Amino acid sequence: MSETETHVYEHGPDADVVQENVQLLLKNPDIATAIKATLKLGDLAREDHNRDDIRELDGIKAIFGILNMLARNEFANASDKDITQLQKNILRALTNITFDHSKNATIVCRDTSFAVVQFTIDCVTRFKQEPELARNACAALTNFAHDDGTFYAIVY
Repeated sequence: MSETETHVYEHGPDADVVQENVQLLLKNPDIATAIKATLKLGDLAREDHNRDDIRELDGIKAIFGILNMLARNEFANASDKDITQLQKNILRALTNITFDHSKNATIVCRDTSFAVVQFTIDCVTRFKQEPELARNACAALTNFAHDDGTFYAIVY
């Protein structure tokens, strides 16, 4: 590549599916749609190329939007079971998005639109009531740590 050329990001083979689910989350979805889309993003994020696509296609921003909707109690009519499922899916998605991916972990932990680390820690404390939620939260916290041993986080 010459000095005048610029790098063009090329999306992976699942970019259309990533984009579709990100768009669902960006449209202030109902709880069922949010559960479905976060589950799909979590599944997709198991593949490294999809982690890049999720970041590049505003997937992290979309997940934070859902976290903010939860914080504002915008799913007030949803059952506790559905709220917990959404929280599990979000944590699983964040775990997979940040797995072995310092760039994504830095973005997740430094974003100030939502106190994601504090949310994650709060989920760990619910281990007696919701062990799977706590396991997902512990996995996410592990992936928020970077290869160089540092942990970038803003905790409110």
